[in-house]
Amino acid sequence: MLDGPSAPTFSDASNASTTVTFTDPGRYVLQLEAHDGTSGSTDTTTVWVNATVIPVEADAEVNSERAGMNFGATNFLTVNESHHAYFRFDLSSLTATPEGALLRLSTAEPGYTSVPREIRRVADDSWGEMTITWSSMPTPDSAVLATIGVDRGWMEADLTSTVATEYSGDQILSINLQPASSPSDWILYNTKD
Repeated sequence: MLDGPSAPTFSDASNASTTVTFTDPGRYVLQLEAHDGTSGSTDTTTVWVNATVIPVEADAEVNSERAGMNFGATNFLTVNESHHAYFRFDLSSLTATPEGALLRLSTAEPGYTSVPREIRRVADDSWGEMTITWSSMPTPDSAVLATIGVDRGWMEADLTSTVATEYSGDQILSINLQPASSPSDWILYNTKD
């Protein structure tokens, strides 16, 4: 175990097929090490015990080149300097202030860029998935909550303090995703659809 709220119990840490038991809820980071006597390798994984998954309730792309058009029904969200993405989460299913909150986004196509994406909070939660446009989009906060990479697959960002703040407030969290700098080629993200 590299990180976690308490020590888990491994049935046999030296066995290639061991099991692990967790006694406390929370986020654990485990590392697997394999050695053959000559060389070795390691890999890590994150395990959330008793985690609540909150699915996105609304997601949409806005496009400055088609400022009046809505792209809420698309299967992919393009993010570059002229295309931004919006996500909204309903936090009311939580029963207490979360001890940790991780945003997970899945890329459908990584694009051809090395520019990370910035996540910003959006104070106005009243936007609609099927009505938001570039012309009507709420302005994101200037502060960057986190950045995510540009690889293919799952991207993760820690939003613990933001989710805790929103949970104490109206229990709705809206965020904006945009490139950290320009120029930036596109990245396609999967939508909830």
